[in-house]
Amino acid sequence: MAPSMNRKDWLKNSSMLLAGGLSIISNGIVPRERSMNNISLRLESSRKFVSDLEFAQLAPASIKARLNANENPFGPSPKAKEALIAAIDSGNRYSFGPLRELGKKIIEQEGLGEKQILFAAGSSPLLTAGAIYYGQLGGNVVAGDPSYSDMPSRIEEFGTEVRWVSLTPDYKLDLKAMEAKVDAKTTMVYLVNPNNPTATIVDTKELTEFCKRVSQKATVFIDEAYIEYLDDPDTASMISLVKEGYDVIVARTFSKLYGFAGLRVGYMVGSEENIDIFD
Repeated sequence: MAPSMNRKDWLKNSSMLLAGGLSIISNGIVPRERSMNNISLRLESSRKFVSDLEFAQLAPASIKARLNANENPFGPSPKAKEALIAAIDSGNRYSFGPLRELGKKIIEQEGLGEKQILFAAGSSPLLTAGAIYYGQLGGNVVAGDPSYSDMPSRIEEFGTEVRWVSLTPDYKLDLKAMEAKVDAKTTMVYLVNPNNPTATIVDTKELTEFCKRVSQKATVFIDEAYIEYLDDPDTASMISLVKEGYDVIVARTFSKLYGFAGLRVGYMVGSEENIDIFD
């Protein structure tokens, strides 16, 4: 029997973003003339967050974790805190230099090309940019339900069809059912692995084969915000498919495992062509 959950029941949290006033992404400001230029829609999110003060007033003193925000309640590591303190004196400067240094480290670690990575203030602006781009392409987008619906829900606001696919009885993304929904008009398939809010993962081999097949028909966008919680995240990540030339985009963030939610550091990995769309 299929699960009877609804994404709106799980995701009663977030903020709104003016599409025409989207925040800075990397070294460019979206929208850009070549691909994201006809934005007149006010994108609203179903996520509603409470402030720190409201949380402190509502929650018992013993509660340290805000599960609706998926924060790391333990905070950054001691070494990260030392680095933050050391960086305070340069806090009056924009972070162009440090981002380049971080980019080089990630490029080296992942074996990427210099133009295959794009930074943003967390992964949220990248997902919003994806909503703007794919929302204006028309056709249809395939996504799991329930899952992190920020991007596909915003795509729906543009009038583009989102084909929501129910999870399996054990609350995993149903890759077979999602692939069956892909047709000639599908522009993107969105997966969150590990999935939010069910905390389930799909078999890496099955996901790899799925991505190889489906990316021949449409872009596969994988949100790996929680990938570091796995025992072997490098093996489970689909960044290897990006390096092999498949039409796959991977979004990552430092917000979850590393406790940097407030610092807003996220990035996207993809082909030069896909990165150029978002940059």
